[in-house]
Amino acid sequence: MWGALIKQIFAYLITRRGKKALAFVGTMLLCFLSAWLMDLRLYLSAAFAGVLMAAALYAFLVQGFRQRRDKRERERKNFLKAEKRAATAQARSEKSTKPRSQSQKLQRAWVVPRQIFSMRLRQEFAG
Repeated sequence: MWGALIKQIFAYLITRRGKKALAFVGTMLLCFLSAWLMDLRLYLSAAFAGVLMAAALYAFLVQGFRQRRDKRERERKNFLKAEKRAATAQARSEKSTKPRSQSQKLQRAWVVPRQIFSMRLRQEFAG
């Protein structure tokens, strides 16, 4: 039973979310360690633990802001790509319909004279 539980915990800890949770728990343990050392009047050790805790919290904040900024930038780029794809598809559909209709007009305009010309040729060779 314990083996399955430990397996599940380690499976969670190897994910990105698990690593973040583990780092946050470590930071909070540093916070409690710092408070406990202050209570024991071990000020130098408490100051060191406090500095480590402050650095870890600062790293969390900076990383969070960077991730949020990167996510917004990624969404903006995806939106611009989607807009560009839509505009390209629209232009492609307009481009493909215009020549088709023009070529159909030319083909229709050419069919009648060609039929008349071929009829004249037949008449000349027949008669």
